[in-house]
Amino acid sequence: NSHKLKKNLDSRKIPGCVFRIHNFIPTFHKFHGKYCNGIQIHITDSAIYRPVGTALEIFDAIIDTSPGELMFNPPPYEYETRLMPFDILSGDSLMRETLLKRQPVRIEKERWMDEIEEFRKEFARISAYKE
Repeated sequence: NSHKLKKNLDSRKIPGCVFRIHNFIPTFHKFHGKYCNGIQIHITDSAIYRPVGTALEIFDAIIDTSPGELMFNPPPYEYETRLMPFDILSGDSLMRETLLKRQPVRIEKERWMDEIEEFRKEFARISAYKE
């Protein structure tokens, strides 16, 4: 339900973007020729927009508005036969686990900020270039 999804996303006040209902008929892939409900993301401020954080919010909103509809594909994925495809793409299992356990997405985003700060410190120490 794209209207419920948009309302949920709007209530989150995700920085740097707005959402718009966009229904469409794909011309290829598994939904070829079927009328699909969806949303578009419009970036309003690229300086504060965080695409991965926004994706996490979207996944969480889908679970909120359509319980049982969001499923994570099991392996295999390309060459990998053990790890979950979502975990490969997101870097580890913690984003998926946060969603499945219905923990606040804020907790996962805080973890990222801690890791980003660690990376910045390490990068500053070893970088041949100075800001």
